Amino acid sequence: MKQKIKIAKVVPRVTCLSHDYKNENFNFPAIAAKFCTNPDNLDYILEHTDQEKDNELLKRVIDYRHLSVFRFEWWVFAIENISRTCSHQLVRKTTGVCFAQESMRYTSQENEYKIIIPESIKQEHSVTINLNNETYTINFSQLANICFQFYKGLEDLGIPNEDARFALLEASKTKILMGINSQALLDLFAERCCTCAQWEIRMIANEMLKICKKYNPTIFKNAGPKCLNLGFCPESKHKWKQCKRTPRKIEDQSIEEQIEYHENKLKKLKGEI
Repeated sequence: MKQKIKIAKVVPRVTCLSHDYKNENFNFPAIAAKFCTNPDNLDYILEHTDQEKDNELLKRVIDYRHLSVFRFEWWVFAIENISRTCSHQLVRKTTGVCFAQESMRYTSQENEYKIIIPESIKQEHSVTINLNNETYTINFSQLANICFQFYKGLEDLGIPNEDARFALLEASKTKILMGINSQALLDLFAERCCTCAQWEIRMIANEMLKICKKYNPTIFKNAGPKCLNLGFCPESKHKWKQCKRTPRKIEDQSIEEQIEYHENKLKKLKGEI
C-alpha cells in the first residue's frame, strides 16, 4: 500500500468566529453586574450606558472575583491542527462550554491521514518491538503507517468507520469548535496557560488569550496562569522549578529561597537581568 501518512504542523490554528462583547449596544457582563447592584429597571440601565464607567465597574468586579456576570459573554473558537490527545484534554472543561468535533465515525481517513508528533519524539527516534519472536525497529511515522494500513484493511473488509477507527492513534489530527463564556475562559487560562499544562493545549490557551485580550482587554488584561492572581505558585517544588514565574507559598519556602526571589526581583526592576 502506498504510504499516505502526513506529519501535521504542531502549531495549532485558533480562529475566533464570534464574540458578543460590545454587541452593538450591549455590554452584557456590565448589564448583569448592574442588575445585581442597581435598583433601577432595565430601561434605565440601558439608557444610562457609559462605556468608560462600565469598564470601571467590570474592573472592580474582577478585583472582587465576582466572576459570574462574565457568563453572559460568549465566544466561539474554531481550533484546528491539533491531536486527539489534545482534544481529549479540552473537552474535560464542561461548565460554561460546548463542543462540536470532527467525527472519525462519519469521516473516513481513507484519502489522507495526518498525525501530530511531539517535539520530544524526534523523527529519528525509533523503538525496538517484538512480534511473534521477530524483532523490528520502527519510528513514530512507521507506527502510524502500520495503524493506518490496518484501519484501511478493516474498511476494505466492510468494517464500518466507527469500529475501524479503533486502530488509529491519539496522534490523529482533528479539529473542534468550542463555545465558551468568559468566566469559563478565565478558569481555562488559569489552568492551561500554566507551564505545568502539556505543550499543545498550552499553545492553544495562549493563542486564545491573545485573541481575548485584543477584543476585551478590560476582562482579560490580567488573565493567565493561576499564579498571577494568587501571587504564588501552588504547584509542587519540582514543577515550580520549571517556571519560577512567582514564588512558592511562603510556608513552603526556605529563607534562602525567599531571599533569592526578592533579590532577583530587585535586579529585574533595575534592569540588571
